[in-house]
Amino acid sequence: MPGANPFPTDEILREFLRTRILPILAVDRGRVELARADAAAGRVVLRYAASCAGCPGLGVTHAEVVEPLLRGEFPAVTTVDALIEGEKNGPVA
Repeated sequence: MPGANPFPTDEILREFLRTRILPILAVDRGRVELARADAAAGRVVLRYAASCAGCPGLGVTHAEVVEPLLRGEFPAVTTVDALIEGEKNGPVA
């Protein structure tokens, strides 16, 4: 059924990150923000900062906590990539 799971707007994604993901990361002084979203590709790119930027567990947190929560809430999101604040290369997780 077309449109059953529409891709979320940037505003909705930012609100989800603020209310559902940031509190989890803030326990360890981490931060996350929406870097970009591509509805056509079903892709969301998140930028991790603060203590997340230097955390050796970021890959696990991203893959086992953040990505499942985001994809579970928004089925139209098929890919969730991660960037680290200050790095200009491609996704890290």
